Amino acid sequence: MSNTQYDNQHPFVMRVGTSKTVWINIIEVCNFYNIPLEVMLERVAKCFQKPCRLDGNKRLIINGLINPKEFNIFMEPTSEEVLAIKLKKAEDDINKQKKLNLLIIERLTSMMDDILELEGRCRAAILSRAS
Repeated sequence: MSNTQYDNQHPFVMRVGTSKTVWINIIEVCNFYNIPLEVMLERVAKCFQKPCRLDGNKRLIINGLINPKEFNIFMEPTSEEVLAIKLKKAEDDINKQKKLNLLIIERLTSMMDDILELEGRCRAAILSRAS
């Protein structure tokens, strides 16, 4: 058994100078929580109402000082995202059931063809013995 620990990704945020905040691991957090980067950027801009941008190292630069503890709110999915996840799961379940039903139909059709072929052979054998 492996001793690997699966730990939540938390935002690693630090201040840069007196007027900027940098979110170092935004890409890792987005990947871990399966949140598209564009959605996360929209959340940050909407929540803090401050200009933000990605730098060349894929770090989020926010103009303004923000308490690092405030970044934990981005780990919770919004109600719209929860609904979208549930709908996606329901669609996936329906698609799986449809595929399973098609496989069952194909198998039953194949079995029916085999039965009809066997029935034809039996009739031919009975007719050949009768004559």
